Amino acid sequence: MLELTLSSGIASALFLLILHLFSYSNSIGLEHQRLSRQLENAASVRHLLSHSVRDALFVDLNESQSSEPQQSCLGIFHNQVCYPPFQSWKQGSIGPVVSPAVVPDSYLIWLKQSCCPGVMADLWFLAYRGGSNANPPSLFRRRQLSDGRFSASEEVVEGVAQLTPELTLALRDELDKSLVYMTGLSPEHIDNWWAVAAVQFYVSLGLTTSANANNKNHSFFVAARQWAR
Repeated sequence: MLELTLSSGIASALFLLILHLFSYSNSIGLEHQRLSRQLENAASVRHLLSHSVRDALFVDLNESQSSEPQQSCLGIFHNQVCYPPFQSWKQGSIGPVVSPAVVPDSYLIWLKQSCCPGVMADLWFLAYRGGSNANPPSLFRRRQLSDGRFSASEEVVEGVAQLTPELTLALRDELDKSLVYMTGLSPEHIDNWWAVAAVQFYVSLGLTTSANANNKNHSFFVAARQWAR
């Protein structure tokens, strides 16, 4: 009877140890899946915005004028005004277009678009799926058609908690006519959007409540496709 009791105790201890190891291994696997998903989402944000920004900044911004007519407008022609091809503003601020419902304190990004017939601009922003903050924030896009109307909001990348742009301006020095670059500027400090030459994006991803996988931060730099002015 004593031997049976000891055997049962050892077997129970081994079973609990195996169960613990299995649970730990499973949690590690799930953590790796979450981190992998975050890296994939970060790559998606970088790919989408990099291509959009480079296409928008392809024009010679220093020679552009905000009062140009539609035929010669190098930016976005909206409401009879030629706007710069790139603009960004914070939620609650007045922008060139009506802002949709977005994540509080987040930035909206308005970019000229030339990839698709009938589309003149894209509006990128962070929002909650279904308008409910019970859902994780995601990167959304609205396409602005050539008649000025916007398409329905399209969720593009899930779990984007923050998207903050920092701008680089290329300004003409009137003394020696060379270009002077100003970096690290927030959208609130930009007076001349036609002079934007590059953007540094800071992205925060948070898909889970995991201590290791939550609020993973990434950044990437996007310059104009051709800046040999």
